[in-house]
Amino acid sequence: MRIIITAALLGLASIAHAGPMAALDRAEARQANQDRRIDAGVAQGQIAPREARLLNRQQAHIDRAIDRRVSDGLYSRRDARIVRAQQRGASGSIRFARHNRWR
Repeated sequence: MRIIITAALLGLASIAHAGPMAALDRAEARQANQDRRIDAGVAQGQIAPREARLLNRQQAHIDRAIDRRVSDGLYSRRDARIVRAQQRGASGSIRFARHNRWR
């Protein structure tokens, strides 16, 4: 019985520990996806050079924010929520740039 309880507690501890790092992995994967979306928009002529420069600057700002939040060794739920909000805003900017008529 003790073995089962110990195994269950170890399993829960590993899930709790993997949570923040999984959130960080998701944030970095989303950043990479947004970079690909910008590159695809430029390649297809949907994003003007000036728009691409502004979008890339926005992505660099988010990358720096992620680096700052991870620098202390922790990536809390609050950190993840703040980064997600920044990425959500950037995603809307990318969508707008790809679908507007500035070309």
